[in-house]
Amino acid sequence: MIERLDSAEIACFVTGSKAMAIHGLAYRMTNDIDLVIRLDPGGYETRLRPALEPAYDCRRIAES
Repeated sequence: MIERLDSAEIACFVTGSKAMAIHGLAYRMTNDIDLVIRLDPGGYETRLRPALEPAYDCRRIAES
């Protein structure tokens, strides 16, 4: 995931329990990775989806 974001020049950082573990603060561990990305609103279709698909499902959830 990080390699794909890097190749698309999308800035990101790891947060949550994985980030805590890197710093030696393993209070709890989960089986996921929390990422925060910096992306212009129009960048979803033009940068994020092309960087991740087809390996990842990037469909938008319909807003109600």
